[in-house]
Amino acid sequence: MRRIKVKRYIFNMILIFSIISIIMVPVIFTLVKKGVFDQAPVIGVKSTVDESADEISIAIIDDQEPYCYYDENGKLTGQYVETVLEITNRLGKKPDIYVGTKDSCFNLYLRGKVDILVGADVSDHKKKAYSDMFTLPINKSELAVYSRNQFGSITSLMNKRVGVESDSVNSSLFNLGCVYVYYKNATDIVKDVAKGDIDYGIVNKCIAETVIRNNNINLYLNAEIGEHYNAILVRKGQYILKEKLNKIISNMTESGLLDNIHKKWYIEEVKNTSLESIIKNNLAFYILYIILVICLFGVIFIVYSNYKNKKQIYVQQALETTKKASDSKTSFLFNMSHDIRTPVNAIVGFTELAKKNLDDKDKLEEYLAKIEIAEENLMGIINNILEMARIESGKLLLEETAMDLSGVIDKTLVLVEGAAKEKNILLETKLSLYHPYIYQDMNKAAEIIINIISNAIKYTPSGGKIVFGLKQLPGETENDCYVEFFCEDNGIGMSKKFLTEAFDSFSRERTSTVSGIQGTGLGLAIVKRLVDFMNGTIDIQSELNKGTRITVTIPHRIAQSEELMVEEQKNEADLDWKYYTVLLVEDNDINIEISKSILESIGINVEVATNGLEAVEMVEGRGENVYNAILMDIQMPVMDGYEATRKIRAIDNEKIASTPIIAITANAFDEDKKNAISNGMDAHLSKPIKIDAVIETLKKFIK
Repeated sequence: MRRIKVKRYIFNMILIFSIISIIMVPVIFTLVKKGVFDQAPVIGVKSTVDESADEISIAIIDDQEPYCYYDENGKLTGQYVETVLEITNRLGKKPDIYVGTKDSCFNLYLRGKVDILVGADVSDHKKKAYSDMFTLPINKSELAVYSRNQFGSITSLMNKRVGVESDSVNSSLFNLGCVYVYYKNATDIVKDVAKGDIDYGIVNKCIAETVIRNNNINLYLNAEIGEHYNAILVRKGQYILKEKLNKIISNMTESGLLDNIHKKWYIEEVKNTSLESIIKNNLAFYILYIILVICLFGVIFIVYSNYKNKKQIYVQQALETTKKASDSKTSFLFNMSHDIRTPVNAIVGFTELAKKNLDDKDKLEEYLAKIEIAEENLMGIINNILEMARIESGKLLLEETAMDLSGVIDKTLVLVEGAAKEKNILLETKLSLYHPYIYQDMNKAAEIIINIISNAIKYTPSGGKIVFGLKQLPGETENDCYVEFFCEDNGIGMSKKFLTEAFDSFSRERTSTVSGIQGTGLGLAIVKRLVDFMNGTIDIQSELNKGTRITVTIPHRIAQSEELMVEEQKNEADLDWKYYTVLLVEDNDINIEISKSILESIGINVEVATNGLEAVEMVEGRGENVYNAILMDIQMPVMDGYEATRKIRAIDNEKIASTPIIAITANAFDEDKKNAISNGMDAHLSKPIKIDAVIETLKKFIK
């Protein structure tokens, strides 16, 4: 369910992001076209020349907003006006400005009535005769094609009536096979295109956009087809003035002032562009975007439908898995109830029989032996449950050390040979090793082998045969190898249906009531998880009433003989235990009684502390007469075993602080052993106490 929630959250985030993107993309595009994000330079040029200064007569072509026009207050303004004021300020002359039509301004220039003509198009035919009197350009503008309807390509102008400004070279530059109609200014071209008197107009984009906005005209900007330049036309023969103007224009260009003046008026024009005009001029974008949005929503709908279907399938599968797990655990509890009761009943029953036959030594020994078998069976069941819980909690640790593989196999097989002999089962081994020394976790490898062979022994009838084989295969590198072993029996086998569930926890094909075989159904589940943890593989083949073959392959690093872990030699000499005293630290009365009795039965003197704090005080109280060893429980009130050990190790007396401390606890896993050692303990023994294990451990540390 958590995975479903995570996927649902991710899907919702993607959906929200998609919707926001769908909304924001056209909005941002429109705002960009509107010039909202453009910052116009703050420039306000005024004449700063003294009234007594010499005048310079200037003609500026009118009807060219945003270049030159009268604002709503009747003030002359525009890009050319500000440019001229800056130029005259730098010339140190007072401007005498005349504003008129294109023809009137040019007539004044031809008659020598003005010193300069501002805004002249360098491409005009009439001005070609005076081309040597043009200054550097003061403005660059785009030529654009406008019409009432959008066209597919520039070839659409063929045989159409196209308006251009008179004396412009546009008609000769663009040989489009159309009929050119000549106008005195761009305003009339735009208006006639809107009325339908002509089909297209090729005009200055800035002027056209201003006319369209001011007159509420609906036209399409179809294409930008070129650029043209406007400059200052200096009166014939005034070469010195021309050179001065070129120097000023060059300086204004290099400083960026000329560009800033242009940006100021161009950006303001863009910001004044109507939304309707933006949409019309970019209709292809908006239509394409709508199509993409429809497609996107279609994809989202399909993805959502698939996601919903998959979610329903996943939920159904999860429910089935949960039900299956619940059924397995319910079945496990029923089976476990029976399987645990069986050894418990045996222990209780044989204990009662032993009480009644205290005088019959033979029967008493027989009953005690059977009680011991039942106890081992019960501990096996409990250990399997705890092992599975530990694996599923993710607390496994891999402790690889250099080992003699054949020695490990020999020691492991010894543990199962007795059970095979008891059932009169032949256990045959086949070993093929070319690298006898490898790095491995001996305990986990042994656990895998013992579980598999024990299973085979359980489900193979008396007189049967089990073959255990092991061989090495080349690894990925020369320093690696694969250890492959198999266990094949001719036992009762498994059905094809059960093979798919064989590695599931608590899974058993038949209960012990039916099969007469004790077990938890955790053996193969434990094996599978251990093999996976060791990056190995496991394969199982079986057939009812014919037998089972299990094959396991695990990668290992190759070791050298000098890397082998040297095992400490055990002190096998018999000790006179009556000269030794140990401190038993235990809070449970029953455990105290049992442990104390076991230790005293071999002659050891035992003192008892019921918690860690009491143990520390008793250790300190003995002074130099230290205990030979301390058997320390872990979980206790007041102070636990770990803290008590740390306090003893911290005592400022080396003899006392170095007292051997052995953990005796129900916490029997690898990480518990590591915790014991890391907290200063010398060894770790798990409950219930085995007298042989206690004696062997004490022999290692007692002085």
